[in-house]
Order: sequence, then structure tokens, then C-alpha cells
Amino acid sequence: MMTDENPADTTRMFVDAVAWGDHQTVWDLLGTDGRETVLKVAVNHGMDEAAADRLREGTASAAERGTFLVDLVYGLRNDLTGNDLDALQYELEPESPEPTHARVVLSVQMPAALGGELPVGAAELSHDGERWRVERLIPRRSQSA
Repeated sequence: MMTDENPADTTRMFVDAVAWGDHQTVWDLLGTDGRETVLKVAVNHGMDEAAADRLREGTASAAERGTFLVDLVYGLRNDLTGNDLDALQYELEPESPEPTHARVVLSVQMPAALGGELPVGAAELSHDGERWRVERLIPRRSQSA
């Protein structure tokens, strides 16, 4: 897998993987907290806890893993619905007080008369010592005004 240079690059790779259905890249770019969050959501929506444990530990069968990752990508696509994923812009917010955490704003370009850029979401990332990983994808409709 190609290494990334900064949080905005990682976010772009993550969204591209969601758009193209590259399930393995989506999973690879999720951080520990991100994986725990999606597994918790899956369990809350009916996934067997033992299956979640197998996914967490990397011992799930190929079929079980594939089914889960297809559902995960579908859910992430749903979070970003209504946006042209190829046209998104990624802007790193100013420095975080913690150098291992970052936030990237996802926006679309609007006509100048309408105000320029329109934020459509954000991604929260952490650095695990090797690379930036996505911990949370926050669609605009989920953000506080």
C-alpha cells in the first residue's frame, strides 16, 4: 500500500477507497478506535459479539470478513451520500494540541456567489507511529451547527 504524507492525504485515500469499494484499504486505514467504533455499531445492529471478536483479532473467515467490509463501505458511502466524492477538497485544520491527532475538513467548491467552499464533513485521525489512520468520519449532518 502506498504510504501517506499527511492527514489530508490519508483522508483522501480513505474516501477514494470508500468510493471505489476497496474494502481492504478502508479497513487498513482505520485506526484502532475507528475499528472499535465500527465493530460496536455492527454489534448494536445485530452482529454476533463472537463475530466482532474474530474481526477484531483478525481470525474471521474470508467470507465473514468480506460480508462485514461490504456492509462497512456501504454505510460509509451512505454517510457521504449526495456528495461528488471525486470533487471533494481536503483541508487540514490548524495544528492540534496533540501532534498525534488531526482533523481534516471535507468540502465541495461552490460558486463564488454562494460562498466558495461548503464543508460536507470531517475526519478525525491519529498517528500510530507508522502512519495516519482514520478514527472517525463525521458527515456534516452529524456535526453541531
